[in-house]
Amino acid sequence: MKTFIDTLSLDYCLVFDYEKLSENPSRVFRAASDLIDAFQEFDIQLAHSINKKITPKILLQDIESGSFKTWLRTILISIDDDALKNLDAKKIVGGFLLKGKEKLVTFLENKDKISDSHQVAVLQNEIYHLAEQTEVLRIPAYAPIPTYRILRSLERISSSLANLNSSDKAFYITRDGEFAFNTSFKIASEAIEDFATKETISNDAVMILKVKKPDFLGDSMWEFKYAGRALNAKVTHTKWLSKFQSRKVQVNPGDSIRANVHTDVKYGYDNDVIAVHYFVTNVLEVLETKDTEQKNLFDAND
Repeated sequence: MKTFIDTLSLDYCLVFDYEKLSENPSRVFRAASDLIDAFQEFDIQLAHSINKKITPKILLQDIESGSFKTWLRTILISIDDDALKNLDAKKIVGGFLLKGKEKLVTFLENKDKISDSHQVAVLQNEIYHLAEQTEVLRIPAYAPIPTYRILRSLERISSSLANLNSSDKAFYITRDGEFAFNTSFKIASEAIEDFATKETISNDAVMILKVKKPDFLGDSMWEFKYAGRALNAKVTHTKWLSKFQSRKVQVNPGDSIRANVHTDVKYGYDNDVIAVHYFVTNVLEVLETKDTEQKNLFDAND
């Protein structure tokens, strides 16, 4: 398969080879749609490694049949002109976005999974050096993409390709060549936190949480409201939970609980917070709410 692109073009093509007359044809369109969304998200991370004010957007150029080909172009809809050296910077940044996605695709070659965070650190450094090589900033304040964001992009690509059959193939084609997606690569979303976490800081405190949605089955999260924002927590106080499920304890949406809450805050290698998990370890009391207060809870826009 040969697809020709002008050497100066910033267009790229996603190609899907599939067996004609095969079942579940929508799989190819789902894979294409999900992959475009994954690339849009990664383009933002790539652009922000140069400057936070750069905003890329993907445009649909064309769709071809045969092998299903989707032609795309990324444009920059906002950019910090004061931070850039010259007017050619937009073309240079566009080329960087192409190369950054190429790095992401080729990283997956010969990998069924990620075995350790060092592998991602290598990819992170390669993309960071690509950003430096653009030399588009007056002040060279380039930044590496956070490990968690790279892992999330890899997970989204993996999830996109999971739509395809084992006989299907997918390619990323740019002016620099044709790069095959590894459709065998898998990464579970649960594993992303583990790979991206450098340190976990835990805390225990007594909190008053307003109940938005109880978990009547006991195997999922409760939805609470705290300090004006949504908070999801797992209730691990099994004795109290058993009473609640057997209706010996009454809790209605809009009521509150006073409880001991264990919090795990996970920090990435960039020292950013990547996840916060809450566990209600001991329910001390249920605080009933008046009907008017309960009504206000659900009338409010969250």
